[in-house]
Amino acid sequence: MAEFDFISNDKRQGGFFTLSFFILLTLFFVFSFLLNPVVSKIEDSNLKFLLILLPFFLSIIFFSIYLKLFTNDLNFKLLISSNKKINLKKIGFAFFIWFIVLTILLLIKFIFQPSNYFFHFNVFSFLILSIISIIFVSFQAFFEELLFRSLLLKAFSFKKNKIWFTILFSSFMFSIMHLNNPEIIYIGYIVLFYYFLSGIFLSILTVLDNGIELSLGFHIANNLFGSLIITNKWQVFQTKALILDKSLPKFSWDIWIILVILYPFCIFLYCKVYKRSFGLIFA
Repeated sequence: MAEFDFISNDKRQGGFFTLSFFILLTLFFVFSFLLNPVVSKIEDSNLKFLLILLPFFLSIIFFSIYLKLFTNDLNFKLLISSNKKINLKKIGFAFFIWFIVLTILLLIKFIFQPSNYFFHFNVFSFLILSIISIIFVSFQAFFEELLFRSLLLKAFSFKKNKIWFTILFSSFMFSIMHLNNPEIIYIGYIVLFYYFLSGIFLSILTVLDNGIELSLGFHIANNLFGSLIITNKWQVFQTKALILDKSLPKFSWDIWIILVILYPFCIFLYCKVYKRSFGLIFA
């Protein structure tokens, strides 16, 4: 049972969460700026991938130090869940559901277009990639959920009658964060539409579930799938995943299936499993 409303705060607290949002974002930009010259010189794909993810990890570490030094009773638990303990089962459930969904979609695509997929597996390289991904991709997903679904939603939560404004603004900022992703160059700005609707979906999960556990589980599954299972030559994660997608970059049918059918289905499923009402969004 929830102890408090996860995103409900007064205006003074909203100012604190706004400041925290900019502190975390600034940490990320600083570490990215410092590491980018090194990343550009690295040839090994696993090491390059690690260095790309390192700013997210370091930002979280230094942000936790900021919380400990400058706040009295705020810790990561209160930024993740409204319950006494972080519900790892929720994170695991959301992870499992979305990983299975992505696997099914990939199998369908493989059945109809097998020539688009090339399998390659090197035991040692994949083992290293798995360790990097499980640890650092999880931190990368946590960073984005903390930034956009926790801090930013909390920053504007004092506008109680404007929950949709808060959701839309957070989702807009989430999409802008991905402006430098290489798929924008190959596919076009329609990719931002995908990120924007994904942000809305994850924000709705956060509001409905009174925490970021479900959105975090979903986000980790989505990004791990893109780093370990399948990759291509034009996405943001350039790894030696199990499968290389050789198809031309495009806003394909499976993305529309995700946006139009699977996101609403997941919201419905999570509401049923955890006995939440979609009406909370309009309360």
